[in-house]
Amino acid sequence: MTQRSTSADDIRKLYFIEKWHTLRGIMLTRDQYHWQQCRVILTGGRYYPRSAIVHHKQTHKGAMTLFYETDNLESVFWSCHSGAIQSAFVCMKIFDETRP
Repeated sequence: MTQRSTSADDIRKLYFIEKWHTLRGIMLTRDQYHWQQCRVILTGGRYYPRSAIVHHKQTHKGAMTLFYETDNLESVFWSCHSGAIQSAFVCMKIFDETRP
């Protein structure tokens, strides 16, 4: 198993503080629990393909102003985010499967 660097562990801890959880809720509310690129509703639990994730558009690398910058945040599918916003193909496949 590879070990994370100290800085990676420090960055990961940012996602467990109250300020982030509050901002995450604000961003999901702002985006009305929709993925902004296709307007599909984000739902489900943590491992459900359409569960809601708040993504940093630009990598923050621990820069606090960029970490909390609302213009740098967007709501996305868990399955698209889990592969660093994988490929458009994967995200569009989920979109096609969720269309009425």
